[in-house]
Amino acid sequence: MAVSDVFPIDPSFPVNQRLMQKVLISDADSGVEQRALKWTNPLRRFKLSSRNLNTTEEALLRAFWLARKGPYDPFAYLPPKNLDRLISAIACGTGNGSTTVFNIGNSATPPYYYRLYTGAGTRNQAYKDGVAAAATFANNDGGKISTVTFSVAPANGVVITADIDRYLICRFLADDFGIDLEHFNIFTSDYEFQEVLRASI
Repeated sequence: MAVSDVFPIDPSFPVNQRLMQKVLISDADSGVEQRALKWTNPLRRFKLSSRNLNTTEEALLRAFWLARKGPYDPFAYLPPKNLDRLISAIACGTGNGSTTVFNIGNSATPPYYYRLYTGAGTRNQAYKDGVAAAATFANNDGGKISTVTFSVAPANGVVITADIDRYLICRFLADDFGIDLEHFNIFTSDYEFQEVLRASI
């Protein structure tokens, strides 16, 4: 399985997102407390549900979980449009008069894989020195880096930035998966998944 596999069901509202940070807290006998930050980057965790699923949707959701082997394989999740999906003004590099393809994040190893949503209504937008410019956006799932490509190379010294509309790469949290039969041929399922850092994919 691959990060190109997109979670196939739109979860029902509300969508519960929590930002997670790992802090180690040590208490001494004197009452003095020490704290150590164990995670460099926060992770997002989603507690979600799907309501009123028909038999086709229930089978699709069940098959998706089985194909991931529960919490083993990652997948792409597209959050709602107004929930932590759009990132603005990401640095992508500086023009040199010959380069047309730029890595989004200006590095092959950003903390998160910014996998782009390129479907209908996408809000991906490239900029040259802050001015909107036509460009093509693509995902390299093998290299876990996304790119922005211009038809003509930006001139020397031109600063390239982008606004991106992105998936989150996640894994299921639990090693079991529950589905409730609410009525005849009507199903409900509750599930959780958590964002995965690029280096852990």
